[in-house]
Amino acid sequence: MQTEQSVGREQIKHEREKNQRKLDDLVKEITEGLRTPLLQKKLAELEQRQSELDRKYSVTSALRFCLPPNFMEPNTRDKPCPAGSL
Repeated sequence: MQTEQSVGREQIKHEREKNQRKLDDLVKEITEGLRTPLLQKKLAELEQRQSELDRKYSVTSALRFCLPPNFMEPNTRDKPCPAGSL
């Protein structure tokens, strides 16, 4: 069963990938000679959104840690984290 946090992380990952494909398509159009103000505006918007998604994705990665309740006990630091730990 996926936790709520991992589901949110997967949604962010999916949106990042979708946004990256849009960015790639726009860059391709621009390099092929299509340089309209609307394309430039859309490119700037997508780049900003990608930065936001990258930041969110990084933050959710950084939050994935745990401290088992018996962390300070000897020989327990290498054991997997139990469900519900931080």
